[in-house]
Parts: sequence; structure tokens; C-alpha cells
Amino acid sequence: MTRILPEAALLFMISLMAIASLLTPRFGGPIAAMLTGRRGALYAGATAGFLHASSGLSGPALAAYAVGDRREQRRFAASAQVVFLGYGLVSVLLRGLPSAPVGEMLLLGVGTAAGIILGALLTRVVPGRVARALMLWCAWAGVLVVLARAFVALVP
Repeated sequence: MTRILPEAALLFMISLMAIASLLTPRFGGPIAAMLTGRRGALYAGATAGFLHASSGLSGPALAAYAVGDRREQRRFAASAQVVFLGYGLVSVLLRGLPSAPVGEMLLLGVGTAAGIILGALLTRVVPGRVARALMLWCAWAGVLVVLARAFVALVP
């Protein structure tokens, strides 16, 4: 898809898929039931994998699954970390290592490690409801960034 579609079209499609994912649990009934159990995990995982491979935005589909399946936030966050690690490893295997300067990659690694440590510490004091709300805000922020990139890509 990344080779077939123009950048703006791809980014709009990614945005719409992420928005649909985040809204699905709110629809209720059979539509929301798609994000429960093993079948829901498969749908969310496939959507998140596609979104990750095409743009790096896999969080909204996984967040939607967490809400739809009523996963306890701490357990979901631990599982999501393993999923994100898997996505990262597969991306490196398929695309190769990033071409960014070594200093930037080290800074990225230090920032990631600091975020993991901070997150582990905050898990002890932040209520699950607040963590869930923050997760959804981050997912929506990611959607808005990709949507903004889509509009920017329309400008010659």
C-alpha cells in the first residue's frame, strides 16, 4: 500500500482506519463485539500491524481493543509493550536499521528507557481510569498528527 497509494491518500486512509478503530467500542452491539475475545484480538492486531507498517500508528487499534474487551489497564499496558517490541523488531527485519545518525538513535534509546522507567513508577500511583483516559488521549493525538500530515502532503 505504501508503494501504491500517494502519500496523502495513504495518510488519510490510515487516519480513517484509526478513527474507526477508536470509535468502534462506542457503537455498541455487534460492531463493538468485534473487539472482544480472540477474534477481537485478531482484528485489532491485524489492523494495528497494518497501521504500524504503513505509518507507525498502531496504538489506536490496540487501545480500541483494550476498551472493547474491557481489559484491565495495567495488564493491557504490559501486553502492549510486548506487542510494540514485536512490531519494532519486524519493522527492522523488513526495512533494515534506521539511517538516522548514531547520536540521535542513542538519544531515542535513552528517551525510551526513561519513559519505560517513568511509566513503571507512575503505574504505582496513577489510577487505572486515569491511565486509560491518558492512553486514549495519546491514541487520538496520534490520529490528529497523521491527519495533519495528510493535509500537509496535499500541499505541493
